[in-house]
Amino acid sequence: QNIYSLETLAHVDTLCLDKTGTITDGKLKVRSVIPLTGISRDRADMLVGSYMAACDDNNATFQALKTEFSERMDYQPSYKIPFSSKRKWGSVSFRGAGTVFVGAPERLLGEIPEKLIKEMEKGYRLVMIGYLGVRWENEEEIPAGITPLYAVVLEDTIRPNAEETLKFFREEGVDVKIISGDHVT
Repeated sequence: QNIYSLETLAHVDTLCLDKTGTITDGKLKVRSVIPLTGISRDRADMLVGSYMAACDDNNATFQALKTEFSERMDYQPSYKIPFSSKRKWGSVSFRGAGTVFVGAPERLLGEIPEKLIKEMEKGYRLVMIGYLGVRWENEEEIPAGITPLYAVVLEDTIRPNAEETLKFFREEGVDVKIISGDHVT
């Protein structure tokens, strides 16, 4: 059966690869946290820590965020919208304390500041954490007026043999396409 596979591969001229877990090891870590708000650091950390303690999301992105931000229950959750890759955001509302959003910068901010675009151009993934002073329950749309708290720059480790494997395909005339859910820049 392997001979048939090799024979088929000999005719491949384009190879599409998923980035996370294929080229990279899929273990994200926080590279840096960029404060973006006039809200006091203590208040922002209380809100973000409460979000981390309350959210039920457990993918690689949220595991990295929960490693960076201490889970603490300063505020009691009253409504949760789980993160969705289709929506590119999730939120947790807290009793008497508003709503914290986590998601893609273009969804939470609209226009992305130049300093964040530069991080994406370096190949890093960006996650935005924002705040709205009221409870939010609409899963279909994101509200205007979210106050950005932090931009979180995430990095993923490239697998040791990825570079030479991609070089091999290039030398063999195979066009390699990387499939990624990250921002297009």
